[in-house]
Amino acid sequence: SKRSKRSKRIKMSPQIFTGSDGCSSTAETAKEIKTLLQELRKSSNQRQRLLKRNKSSASFAATLSKETEREDALRLDKLRRIFTRLVGSGELSLSGESSNSGEVASNASSKWKSWLLQQHDVFISHLVDGVVLGRTTA
Repeated sequence: SKRSKRSKRIKMSPQIFTGSDGCSSTAETAKEIKTLLQELRKSSNQRQRLLKRNKSSASFAATLSKETEREDALRLDKLRRIFTRLVGSGELSLSGESSNSGEVASNASSKWKSWLLQQHDVFISHLVDGVVLGRTTA
């Protein structure tokens, strides 16, 4: 039910870590990742709806698509920089190896890392979709 779904949501702890661009809380990082991915999803859906509706006016759809393509490229670049910073700081490990050297990770820490991996997968999915569609900005 709704209550069990809510309890399964991963809650971000407001721990502080130092990235390459200074201090940022995990809550702020999570919010930024979530917002950028939502914007990518929205623009992708909007682009698909426009192309279906405006097949007769393909030039209009192409122009709008180029504008959103540039915006999406900026979002993807921002996500790339965030994930690069997280890998560099040890917050995210893409190799599948545990970075805590045998120590038992806290529940919040393991949930955070799991959530980051899921969001990274979504990010990669957006990149792959762009490449498949032949976008030069992907």
